[in-house]
Amino acid sequence: MPSYPLVLCLTIAVVCSAGMAVAAWPRRDDPTVRAFLVLAAGVAIWSGGRLLEISETTLPGRIFWAKFQYAGIVAVPIGWLVAMVHLSRPRFVVPWSMLWVPVFFAVLTLALVFTNERHHLIWTSIELMPPGVSPGAVFHHGVGYTAVAAWTYAMLGLSMYFLATAEVPNAALSVRGRNVLIAGLLLPLVAHIAYLYRWTGPLGGDLTPATFSLMTLLVWFCALRTHLDDTGHYARLRVFDAIREGCAILGADGRIVEFNPAAARLVPDLRRGQMPPPAWHHALSD
Repeated sequence: MPSYPLVLCLTIAVVCSAGMAVAAWPRRDDPTVRAFLVLAAGVAIWSGGRLLEISETTLPGRIFWAKFQYAGIVAVPIGWLVAMVHLSRPRFVVPWSMLWVPVFFAVLTLALVFTNERHHLIWTSIELMPPGVSPGAVFHHGVGYTAVAAWTYAMLGLSMYFLATAEVPNAALSVRGRNVLIAGLLLPLVAHIAYLYRWTGPLGGDLTPATFSLMTLLVWFCALRTHLDDTGHYARLRVFDAIREGCAILGADGRIVEFNPAAARLVPDLRRGQMPPPAWHHALSD
């Protein structure tokens, strides 16, 4: 029988992640919310796959659900990194064209996982434990697993940089919230190290997906909930940023207060707080 505490943690992880995704779904046209949906969906798939894996009694069943989890494993760092960039830099939107490297690596990872029997780069061998012995199955990891783990934590480390240098406080993220998210990033790392050293064997094995579910909760309470309540940001996203013509707003002192993406494309040197370009003076004087 699988460990009851682990089953409970994974069940809560799936329910919470799915619930937050459903709550955020109406605002899915918001780039920050889209990134969060990728994160929440990844955690739900990872935790759900892990839950089904530990419930299996046959080795082929264990292997199938272990492979299934990787659809979530590769999604989590992408969603997390993009969400952290958006929350730490509210005026910056990560275009999907910039994500081709992590997406390519995710597809490559899935290809290696589902063809592992041919090359054994992810798992060199898998042993089914006797009934009633935790963690039920032992996966011996290969060099491919090490590369995937290193890439994942490199992306999480990059997200920590964006958090550490975040423009806080901003409309979504407070200084305290930023610090909580940075500290919380240590949870998955500690859980993963404990799993690799077999310290979590008596608890049922890998607790990493449950810790990422906790991280998703922290994102919700520390930043996303406030972001969803910011109707001004949403209105700006849907109207001002969507205008195809370049628009800029000047303050009473004549300096640039705000401008939309179309204006940034037309005049790449635009900066908030600076005076308008000389070429604008004639139009502004009319």
